[in-house]
Amino acid sequence: MKKYLLHAALCMPMLWAAQSSYAQHQHRGSCGTTIESQDGVLDRMFANRRERESLLARRDLMYRSGDSITYIPIQFHIVGNNNGTGYIDLDNLYAGMCRINNDYRDQNIQFFMYGPPIYLNNDNLYDNEDDNNRSMSMYLMSVYKTPGAMNIFVGNNIIDPPGQNGRTLAYYTPYPDVIYSIKSTINSTSKTLSHEIGHFLSLAHPFVGWENEDYYDVAAVSGGKAPRTMGNRQVEMVARTGGTDNCRLAADGFCDTKPDYNFGLYVSTCNINPARPAFDPDSVRLDNASAADNYMSYFNDACTDKFSNEQKEAIVLDVIQRGYDRLAKPDTTPVVGNPSIEWPNSAAPAPYTVTQLRWTPVQNAVYYAVTIDEMLFNGTIPSNVRPGQGQWVTKDPYLWVTLDPNKDYRWRVRATNAVDFCGFNASPFENFETFNWISSVNSTSNIQSSRVFPNPTGSNKQVSLEVSVANNTEANVSIQNALGQQVMGKQNLVLVQGSNIQTMDLSMFKAGIYFVNIETSAGNVTHKVILSE
Repeated sequence: MKKYLLHAALCMPMLWAAQSSYAQHQHRGSCGTTIESQDGVLDRMFANRRERESLLARRDLMYRSGDSITYIPIQFHIVGNNNGTGYIDLDNLYAGMCRINNDYRDQNIQFFMYGPPIYLNNDNLYDNEDDNNRSMSMYLMSVYKTPGAMNIFVGNNIIDPPGQNGRTLAYYTPYPDVIYSIKSTINSTSKTLSHEIGHFLSLAHPFVGWENEDYYDVAAVSGGKAPRTMGNRQVEMVARTGGTDNCRLAADGFCDTKPDYNFGLYVSTCNINPARPAFDPDSVRLDNASAADNYMSYFNDACTDKFSNEQKEAIVLDVIQRGYDRLAKPDTTPVVGNPSIEWPNSAAPAPYTVTQLRWTPVQNAVYYAVTIDEMLFNGTIPSNVRPGQGQWVTKDPYLWVTLDPNKDYRWRVRATNAVDFCGFNASPFENFETFNWISSVNSTSNIQSSRVFPNPTGSNKQVSLEVSVANNTEANVSIQNALGQQVMGKQNLVLVQGSNIQTMDLSMFKAGIYFVNIETSAGNVTHKVILSE
C-alpha cells in the first residue's frame, strides 16, 4: 500500500475506482487508500488460509531446486519521461534488490531478476497521478507487465490528489497485480519494496481500517477509546485472559501482530507515545510495543525488521498459490572477478558514433550493467546530465550504442548473477572520446593536414598516407576494423616538418571499412578507409 514521507492534515477517506491501489509503508503522511482495496488483500489471504492443508500438501515442490529456498522472479520496468531521461540509477536499483533479499532471507525467499530491466519513456507513468491519470497508468502497466513475474514499475513521483499533503512512495494494485514505486525509495536502506512485496503476497496493514484516521481524534468522540469498527472492519482487541479475542478476524487477521491503530504515522520513535495512552474498544491499554517492528506497519524504517510467524505462513501460502514454488532455480553461483574494459578507452578512442562497447566476460555473470556518462573538458560531469543517465543491462559481453560526435565520455561495466546484487563486481571507469564519422582531428594537434588515398582503394589494397606537420615529431599509426578491434598494432613514424608520405600495404585485410589512427604527443587524427574487393 501507499507509503508517505510527510505528515499531512487529517482528511476524509477517498473513494477511488474499484481497481485502485493499496497503501504503502513508511511514516509521515495521511490519506492512504480505500478500505475496499485493502479488503482485496485480505480476501486473498483468507482464501489461502481456507485452502491451507491442500496448499501445504504441495510444499515439497518448493524444494525441487535442491534447497529450501523459493526463488521469485522480478521484472523491473524503469520509467523515464517522454524525453527518455530521469531513470533510476542502476546502482540504486541493485541496492534495492540486495535490500529485499536480505529482508526476506529468513523466510527462505530470494528474488531474482527475471530479465534485463525494461525501459519505458512515458510521462503518465513517470509522474503517476492518484486521480486523473490513474486509469491511464493502470492501463499502461497492464500492457507492459511481463507474465509469470512480479512486475515492479519504478518512476519519479506519485502525485497526491489536491488538498492532500502526504507524499505517496509506492503502491501495490490488484489490477493489474503490479507494484509501482518512486525511484528515491529504492536503495540499500529503504524497506519500501519489502513492504510492497508483502502486500503482493497477501499481507494487509496491521492497522487496516485506520489508514485515513488519527486515533486520538477518533477516541475523543468515542469515549476515550477505539470504536468497535473502523473502515467497516472490526478493530482488534488487546489479547488478554478472559477477554474478547477477535484477532483472527479483525484488522489484518493475524494474532501475532499486535493491535496497531496506525500509531507509526504520528510518531518519530519506535513506540507509542507513553504520554498519550491508547485504549482498545474494551478500554484495555495498548502497550508501547504495538506493531512497531513489523514491515507492514507505518513505523519508520529504522523500527521495522521482521514479519510475524503467521505473516510468514501467509506469504508461503500465497507463494504456493501463485506457483512460484514450482519454478526452476536460477543460477546462483557467485560471480568471480570484475569485468575489464577492452574498447573504447583513452588509448583506443571511438572513431565513430555508432560504437560497440566491449569488455572481458566474467565467470558466472548473468547480467552486465553498463553506465556511460558524458564528461566536460575538465573531467567533470555536466550538471544537466545525471550520472547513470546512459545505462543498459545486457547478457552479452558487448553492447552497441549511438553516441554524440566529438564528445568525451566515461563508462563502466558491473557484473552480477541473477540473484546476488549485494556485491560490486565492476570495472574502473574508462574515459574515451568520439569523433566525426568521416575523419576527426584533435584541435591541439601538431598535425596540419592528413589524408589516405586512394579511398576507396584499388583491388591491390595499396594506400598512401600523407601527413603534414608544423614541426618535426614522432607518431604512431594503428588500424581498427568496423568493430573497433585493432587489426594492426601501433607502428612508429618519424615525421619531418612539411608533408610526409608513407605507403601502406593492406592486402592482408578483407574488404570492408577500416579506421587508420594517427597519434602524436599533441593530438591525433582518424580516417575511415574503404578497402575494395
